[in-house]
Amino acid sequence: MLAWAMQLGYSVIPSSTKRENLASNLLAQTLRLTDDDMAQIAALERNGREVSPEGLAAQWD
Repeated sequence: MLAWAMQLGYSVIPSSTKRENLASNLLAQTLRLTDDDMAQIAALERNGREVSPEGLAAQWD
Protein backbone atom coordinates (compact mmCIF):
# COMPACT_ATOMS: atom_id res chain seq x y z
CA MET A 1 0.00 0.00 0.00
CA LEU A 2 2.92 2.36 0.64
CA ALA A 3 4.25 1.93 -2.90
CA TRP A 4 0.74 2.42 -4.34
CA ALA A 5 0.17 5.64 -2.38
CA MET A 6 3.62 7.04 -3.22
CA GLN A 7 3.19 6.18 -6.91
CA LEU A 8 -0.02 8.24 -6.85
CA GLY A 9 1.95 11.16 -5.41
CA TYR A 10 0.68 10.94 -1.84
CA SER A 11 2.98 11.61 1.09
CA VAL A 12 3.11 8.66 3.46
CA ILE A 13 4.32 8.50 7.03
CA PRO A 14 4.93 4.84 7.87
CA SER A 15 5.90 3.83 11.36
CA SER A 16 7.26 0.68 12.95
CA THR A 17 9.33 -0.40 15.90
CA LYS A 18 10.57 -3.55 14.15
CA ARG A 19 13.78 -3.29 12.11
CA GLU A 20 12.52 -5.63 9.35
CA ASN A 21 9.36 -3.56 8.90
CA LEU A 22 11.38 -0.34 8.76
CA ALA A 23 13.54 -1.86 6.01
CA SER A 24 10.45 -3.03 4.12
CA ASN A 25 8.92 0.45 4.38
CA LEU A 26 12.08 1.97 2.87
CA LEU A 27 12.05 -0.54 0.00
CA ALA A 28 8.56 0.63 -0.96
CA GLN A 29 10.24 3.75 -2.40
CA THR A 30 11.93 1.69 -5.11
CA LEU A 31 9.00 -0.60 -5.94
CA ARG A 32 7.27 0.24 -9.24
CA LEU A 33 3.80 -1.18 -9.65
CA THR A 34 2.34 -1.94 -13.08
CA ASP A 35 -0.82 -0.21 -14.30
CA ASP A 36 -2.66 -3.48 -13.63
CA ASP A 37 -1.27 -3.64 -10.07
CA MET A 38 -2.35 -0.05 -9.46
CA ALA A 39 -5.86 -0.74 -10.78
CA GLN A 40 -6.26 -3.89 -8.68
CA ILE A 41 -5.23 -2.09 -5.50
CA ALA A 42 -7.49 0.86 -6.30
CA ALA A 43 -10.42 -1.55 -6.75
CA LEU A 44 -10.09 -3.05 -3.25
CA GLU A 45 -13.04 -2.39 -0.98
CA ARG A 46 -12.17 0.40 1.41
CA ASN A 47 -14.83 -0.04 4.08
CA GLY A 48 -13.53 -3.12 5.82
CA ARG A 49 -10.58 -5.28 6.68
CA GLU A 50 -9.02 -7.58 4.12
CA VAL A 51 -7.60 -9.76 6.90
CA SER A 52 -8.87 -10.31 10.40
CA PRO A 53 -6.01 -9.72 12.83
CA GLU A 54 -7.47 -12.15 15.39
CA GLY A 55 -4.68 -14.51 16.28
CA LEU A 56 -2.14 -12.39 14.40
CA ALA A 57 -1.82 -9.62 16.97
CA ALA A 58 -1.78 -9.47 20.73
CA GLN A 59 -5.18 -9.13 22.39
CA TRP A 60 -5.85 -5.79 24.06
CA ASP A 61 -7.36 -5.61 27.55
